[in-house]
Amino acid sequence: MGTNPWISIFAFLIPDRGFLAAERKTWYDTSQRGDRMKEAQYQKLTAFCRKTKTREKIIAGVTKYLPDVIAVAYPAAVAVLLARGYPELLRFVLVPLAALAAVTALRHVFHAPRPYDKMNFQPLLSHKPGDSFPSRHTASSVIIAMAFWYVCQPLGITAAALAVLVGISRVVAGLHYPRDVLAGAAVSLVVGGLGFWAV
Repeated sequence: MGTNPWISIFAFLIPDRGFLAAERKTWYDTSQRGDRMKEAQYQKLTAFCRKTKTREKIIAGVTKYLPDVIAVAYPAAVAVLLARGYPELLRFVLVPLAALAAVTALRHVFHAPRPYDKMNFQPLLSHKPGDSFPSRHTASSVIIAMAFWYVCQPLGITAAALAVLVGISRVVAGLHYPRDVLAGAAVSLVVGGLGFWAV
């Protein structure tokens, strides 16, 4: 009895997990050597943030709660647009979902360590290990800003400024490498650009 052709196709499309893990490790080792953020820099950043209790609380608060504020604003906007019968509501919902799905899939593929997983410093906020690349908080903030921009440019500009602050805060707090933040923003920019303006 011959081999099922579908099995052969999936075997080709889905590489051996051990091989994939080795490729990921090689890529991240190479990437980390080229990353500008080193252990000493993270130590200095977190020490600067902890210099006073007030400063630490402000930066930790921004890092923790600003993404939540943006996330809450999005369903509120959906509700408003639904009540007004906005004709592009489906696009407003589906494009951010697509960006979130893409980023989540990449995080599961790479399961990349976070800076504090590999370096000797304590981040400003406690967080589970792994799933550092790409930054989902940054990606979510950027794609929501693009969604807002699509329906109301002034609101989009405000949200974009907040999204930049989210990305910076994730690095300053020691939760992400700069590349994680840039990759999260890039995924959202590509998906949002295609979904909102190109398609």
